Amino acid sequence: LLAGRSQREDVLLERATTHFSFRKGSSPEPYPGSLTGSIALLRQALYDARWYAQAGKDRQRDLDLEALSRLSATPLFFEAHDREDLHRIGDLASEFGMRFAVHASGTEYARADAAAAMGMPLVLPLDLPEAYDVEDPFDALEVSLADLKHWELAPHGPRILVEAGCTIAFTADGLKKPEALWAALRRVVRCGLDTATALAALTTVPAQLMGLEGTVGTLEPGARANLLVTTGHLLDPENTLLENWVDGQPFILKHLPEADLTGVYDLNLRAAILKLNVSGDPAKLKATVTKAGDSTHTKADLELRGPVLTLTFDGTDFGLHGTVRLNGVVHREGAIWDGQGQLPDGEWTAWSAVRQVDERIPATDRRKPGSGERLDSLFAAPPGAVWYPLGAYGAPDVPAPNTLVFRHATVWTNGPDGTLRDADVLVHEGRITAVGRGLDPALFFTGKKRPAVTEIDATGRHLTCGIIDEHSHIAISRGVNEGGQASSAEVRMGDVVDPDDVSIYRD
Repeated sequence: LLAGRSQREDVLLERATTHFSFRKGSSPEPYPGSLTGSIALLRQALYDARWYAQAGKDRQRDLDLEALSRLSATPLFFEAHDREDLHRIGDLASEFGMRFAVHASGTEYARADAAAAMGMPLVLPLDLPEAYDVEDPFDALEVSLADLKHWELAPHGPRILVEAGCTIAFTADGLKKPEALWAALRRVVRCGLDTATALAALTTVPAQLMGLEGTVGTLEPGARANLLVTTGHLLDPENTLLENWVDGQPFILKHLPEADLTGVYDLNLRAAILKLNVSGDPAKLKATVTKAGDSTHTKADLELRGPVLTLTFDGTDFGLHGTVRLNGVVHREGAIWDGQGQLPDGEWTAWSAVRQVDERIPATDRRKPGSGERLDSLFAAPPGAVWYPLGAYGAPDVPAPNTLVFRHATVWTNGPDGTLRDADVLVHEGRITAVGRGLDPALFFTGKKRPAVTEIDATGRHLTCGIIDEHSHIAISRGVNEGGQASSAEVRMGDVVDPDDVSIYRD
């Protein structure tokens, strides 16, 4: 808790969580030097911890393994570097019977169905990408299609994941400024995430992940009195935070005026009468000063501290060349203000403002009920589809297999028939149906539902089977090999394949 008390009073859990990552950390050891090495080392450590818990502790004591063997006593969080880490974390969870909450990268929407099937809660960052500056055509060339797709889809990511069946929470981690959280949250709500789910992702879901449900995250009997007092809905752009209560201790951030101060006032200043218009919400009052009968106005800064107010404006349009600074007190439920002020030339003067009951604030200055943006199910521009892979050459779905016949090719069968010249190959639904010369597709498909056949003239071309590379280093994530030690037989290349790498298809 952030109540400013002693650690004994403010620390809710002595042992709160255990965190994992595929990052090496600060160890000076050369191993592991790659992602595949990190996964192998982590698997070995978890197997050692399992052995220690079952039998090893009777032979020797190892404090590290002892700590690892007690992991089930705390909630487990695992940091994901990108969306492909989701599968790696899921494989570890299945292999060792563990349940992780994933500190996500923000790109997991591209694996929404897989994420839902794994059942791991996702803690999503709200550092949404800003629009790229592409006014310069050469700068635009440096922005990849994958980056543009992420910019387009990232605000829709929470909605996509929730619709797939994922449990989500939000974190401010990654935001340059903490106050940017609310703007980002409004952005994902505008992209379809309902407000109840958005607020639960900041309250009840984190409490559940930490094992603190019923203690924090809800307003109910028995829960700690952690409260926010605001002027409106938490996601309203005009909302103002007034009070923050921590464990029953109030922290007052802004005082509301005791009376409604909106209206039109006669401002008596140095024998001149000006018009003072006050409008807006009680927590965010707006003020302008005008001459009587004049449509032009000057913006004024109005600040309240209880009954004491400060009013500042540029007096140039009123024959006072410089800034006018007034200080005073509110009387009679806001109907009369008076006090002392200083003019631009340094002269002190008395002033007063009297509310006029027969005048109204111009309609343009009043905030119309319901005129603000809707907070629930207000969709932004519909997003494009999620592509596989999410970038160049991607497609929203796996193409339906066609029926093809390659004509007049040199066919390398790699079988008893050897190499066939001027031969045909018939392919149907992803399988080779026939190999030979002068193939007639009609002979292989009977009935009324004969497929349409696309013929490809392969004259002068060679056709071979797909090549199997048993020692490939293409499409490897974060390090093409483990070089941290002489023998690295423990690593598995299958752990680190990047399915979005176009090299898989080019090679």
